Amino acid sequence: IGWIDDGEWVEYTLNIAQDGTYDLSFLSALGDGSGSQRSITASFTKGDGTPYASSGAVVIAPTGGWGDYQPTDPTQVALEAGEQVMRLTFNGGSQDLSSFTLSSVEPTPTNQAPVVEAGIEDFTLTEGEAIDFSLPDDAFADSDGDSLTYTASGLPAGISMSPEGVFSGTASSAGSFDIIVTASDGQDSVQTEFTLAVEEVPVDDGQQAF
Repeated sequence: IGWIDDGEWVEYTLNIAQDGTYDLSFLSALGDGSGSQRSITASFTKGDGTPYASSGAVVIAPTGGWGDYQPTDPTQVALEAGEQVMRLTFNGGSQDLSSFTLSSVEPTPTNQAPVVEAGIEDFTLTEGEAIDFSLPDDAFADSDGDSLTYTASGLPAGISMSPEGVFSGTASSAGSFDIIVTASDGQDSVQTEFTLAVEEVPVDDGQQAF
């Protein structure tokens, strides 16, 4: 469409396949950038004549020549499925339109938080004994298949846990410790608890049982 003037409009009948958000952009030419800023706005009317959606103004930047068509930045509009009329209104002055593109925007997937699956059973070791323990593979689950990283609080002195859930070190004192383990997928997290019992080293008094 050439020789477009300010305030003119054109209508197209569309059949939108499904409800959703759509990117709308134009292939336009503007050889003379002087004067008012040029733009295009779109409005949408249902088959029964009810207006229900409109886009923001899409700015037409100077393209260097009236035969030099360049794509505009897209604007997004939420559309309903079904047959409808799109009206394009041209604002600001002369401009040319070659075509428009209306493409569905894929929704951003919603992250599913990790969950506690089998949990972690209580664990016992002896004071001064090096711990040999890793989080079970089924302690947590993530339905998105995201990699999980782990942190732990409440650990006794001398014991630590890596982000992969591997415990290391030697407990320097006896006691019962309630350990809280947090699993994170980078966006959401979940916690579970287990008890780490560190028993005192048995005292050898040199006596033998009869």
